[in-house]
Amino acid sequence: MEAAPITPIKITYICNSALPFNIPFMKSIKTLLLFCFFAHTAMSQSLLKDINTTTASTYFGSTTAVLNGMAFFGADAMDGLGNELWKSDGSAGGTVLLKDVFPGEEGASPANFLTLTNRFLFTAIDQPFSLTKIFSSDGTAAGTLPLLLNNQPVVGERFVQANGQVYFATSRQDSRTAIVRTDGTPQGTVELAVTEPYVGLIEDPVIVGNVVYYITTTSDLILTLMRTDGTPQGTYPLKSIAQQYGMFGLAAAGATIYFWLDTGTEGFVLWKSDGSVAGTTALVDLEPGQAGGTPITWASTDDYLFFIKDSGAGHVCWRTDGTAAGTIPISQVIPYAYDIFIDGATVYVAAFSLYTSSLDGPLLPILNMDQGVQTVNLTTRLSLNGKVYFLATDAVHGEEIWVSDGTAAGTALVQDINPGPADAEAKPAFVLNNRVYWVAFNPLYGSELWATDPAGQTMQLAVDINTKTNSSEWGGGFATFGSVTLFAADNGTTGVELWRHFPGNNTVSNMEIQPGPAGSSPGFFTRLDNQVVFQATDSLHGAELWGYDLPNNQVSLLADLNPGMASAYPEKLTLCADKLLFNAPFVSDNMVYATDGSPAGTTAIGTYPDFGFNSPVCLQNDLLFSTANADLFKVNSASNSITLVKDFDVSVGFGSIPFVMEVNNRVVLSAPDLVHGQELWVSDGTPNGTVLLYDLIPGPESARIQNIKVVDDQLYFTVVNAAYGTDLWKTDGTVSGTVKIITLSPLNPILLFGGFQSANGLLYFMVGNSTGPYVSLWRSDGTAAGTFNFHNLNRSIYDTELFPAGDHVYFNGYDPDHGAELWITDGTSAGTRFVSDICPGVCDGNPRNFALSDSLLYFTAYYPLYGREPWTMKTGTTSVPPLDSKVLSMNILGNPAQAGSSIKINLRVGDTVSTAFHLYDLTGRMVWQKVESSQAGDNGYEFLLPFLPPGIYCLQATAGSERVVGKVMIGR
Repeated sequence: MEAAPITPIKITYICNSALPFNIPFMKSIKTLLLFCFFAHTAMSQSLLKDINTTTASTYFGSTTAVLNGMAFFGADAMDGLGNELWKSDGSAGGTVLLKDVFPGEEGASPANFLTLTNRFLFTAIDQPFSLTKIFSSDGTAAGTLPLLLNNQPVVGERFVQANGQVYFATSRQDSRTAIVRTDGTPQGTVELAVTEPYVGLIEDPVIVGNVVYYITTTSDLILTLMRTDGTPQGTYPLKSIAQQYGMFGLAAAGATIYFWLDTGTEGFVLWKSDGSVAGTTALVDLEPGQAGGTPITWASTDDYLFFIKDSGAGHVCWRTDGTAAGTIPISQVIPYAYDIFIDGATVYVAAFSLYTSSLDGPLLPILNMDQGVQTVNLTTRLSLNGKVYFLATDAVHGEEIWVSDGTAAGTALVQDINPGPADAEAKPAFVLNNRVYWVAFNPLYGSELWATDPAGQTMQLAVDINTKTNSSEWGGGFATFGSVTLFAADNGTTGVELWRHFPGNNTVSNMEIQPGPAGSSPGFFTRLDNQVVFQATDSLHGAELWGYDLPNNQVSLLADLNPGMASAYPEKLTLCADKLLFNAPFVSDNMVYATDGSPAGTTAIGTYPDFGFNSPVCLQNDLLFSTANADLFKVNSASNSITLVKDFDVSVGFGSIPFVMEVNNRVVLSAPDLVHGQELWVSDGTPNGTVLLYDLIPGPESARIQNIKVVDDQLYFTVVNAAYGTDLWKTDGTVSGTVKIITLSPLNPILLFGGFQSANGLLYFMVGNSTGPYVSLWRSDGTAAGTFNFHNLNRSIYDTELFPAGDHVYFNGYDPDHGAELWITDGTSAGTRFVSDICPGVCDGNPRNFALSDSLLYFTAYYPLYGREPWTMKTGTTSVPPLDSKVLSMNILGNPAQAGSSIKINLRVGDTVSTAFHLYDLTGRMVWQKVESSQAGDNGYEFLLPFLPPGIYCLQATAGSERVVGKVMIGR
């Protein structure tokens, strides 16, 4: 099979412009060429349908943790899992779901993230009607577990970190509040002190060294400042006062504790403590002889406590070194000052303006209404490399992200992410790999993850997590039956439903089984004569057995095996002797069903004395299957009787049968016995004909047999040997035909295998390892000399998928020029090549879910205009039609355009249609879009472009099934 080639075209022909390229632009030609000839690659492979055209946002939690170069946070990608735990290395490909903490749609709502030395904490809900628990994680799914105290999960929400430990308060079963210290492990989680029953802490504790200071109340309404080092003798009160007066504002600067106390006579007075009763004294009364006001906010360094206080005349910022003489104002009255923040040696204060100073003052405005700024929000901020990123509002841009280095000249808008006066609705996310990440809203993406560029001067979309809301919510891949292709997809309205592609007119049809947005979630598609039998769900019957009539394009219920709304969940449909055999675990764990494709012919045929229906395979018109107790059973096709072939665990009491495969009119399986452990067996379907085939690891030690694939009457598999590593074997079902082909690698690093496939009599597979992201492609003809690595990819084995088609294998390969795109191989290095840049430039199309019909290769792929949608490519295409054969043409006037100015477009179309215009930068990121109606013939348009950085952009116009791309140059 010859793959469809891609023919480069002269760039001046594709991107219409009156201006030739000059020397500075030549550096962009390669990238621009890759992007702009996408209009022509679409003739080799084409979008089947943009099924889900809706747009929505990812929901993000309010806090994050950063550990070992990864960021961890809560997010809801609208994928049916709810708000769950995600991780990110700052790239789109490296942003994935880490763990579904609360299985189901409700979500765990992870929050309150806090990083420790080698773990991080967060709070979440992991079951219905559960209180919010504290979780501890090492950054892996297996290492993400509830934090335990005395072998019980801990409930709590607010953390304070100090000296590599976390401190928090939690409610005990005896109605007391415990102050807890943890390093994130059960053995490192201890109670330091407890309060009286039915009372708690007034505010978060403060830690100095290993001593915890906290304010609590008592049952007789007394406020008390307590200290504890975790010992009885080190736990005692420092100061008490009646609750009607007040004590609050606990803070630490160096070794000194500060708090505000109202004794009932002077108003609120600033106190300090060195941790002893004698050393707990009043520091200064800033308004002697009158009732002093309360502090608004405070911040500290190792030497100073800074605070903002309203003394009656207005808000003033103060600084204290712990002495009365050293307690001084560092500002005049600042109207409406409400927040203070210390970054290095710079003090920031937010009001309607932004003020900064050194630690010694004075505070001066650097951003105010003279610059058009209306409000400054310093509460939500991130710091990196001596700069503070925060929110500010002006009339032109709305509330957007700004940056300051503490000077007026170094304070500026980073980027108008939501163009115009609308707000970006931004909130800080995390700092990772020398970049600052924010969640922000943009009309093209919704609320997604944005990051500063390497210079920290602009923002760019870093990760569009919720791509599925602009995609078809892919339901599990394609099922091809000759020229008929079925698949499950969600168009954003009907839920996941059954769809069919009609190649003749390149259309798709939605066969909605469950009316409304819930969807029927069809799956397990299996061919039976002129029908496709599958599982689907509706509100009347639950998950039951359905049939699709191929000639008549009709769907009908075959059987309601679990009557009413209860579900049967029929699965493991296996064709044998002109009928499908299957089980329905929600009806019975030990019953076999059969169907001939009609409601009357769908019946239960018998039970067996075990449970589980695993690895069913047809052998000479009889069905063999294994059970959970390592038994091998047979269903006789003539009598429908179910008989035991062999009880493998009868003398052992352990083991399993992980696979049963038909090879040369026998079945080969992995099974246990007492003498040999788990080894390779063969069966002809009779008890006497079921014997040990090969003891791969002699003696009682079991062989780990994995990665099973039949190629030309040979069963290929791998065996992990603890002594020396991983071997590749093959067998034809006989002892003499069971041979080791090659040792693939030594014991370490641990190998990861994936994608055992066959094409043209060859076995193809992938090998990765546990120490890096690289994957190598291998092929084997069954001999040691014919087994070798022919291509390497700089990507994870989990991100790579192989698919055989004729004499070739397609896969989602990678190179730095195209990203993750469609590749093809014949099993040689010379015959391994890039096919198509579906998502132009460095954007990843990442094709997946491959299937092959009579003449079409099906797959899903990502493209910025559509999200992840189904695509097709005609196999055997040898040429690409020239651009001149297309009716659609476009001429862009007024190049170069200015940022924020308008461009004029002349467009010729062949019919009256709606035309979609999309503008992309050279990374493949869509930055603007517009849909207009077009009449047959010439059309003229004038569009106002957003404020974009100077550079070269590609404008794509899509009218009907045709596309054309032109170049737009934006100057300064």
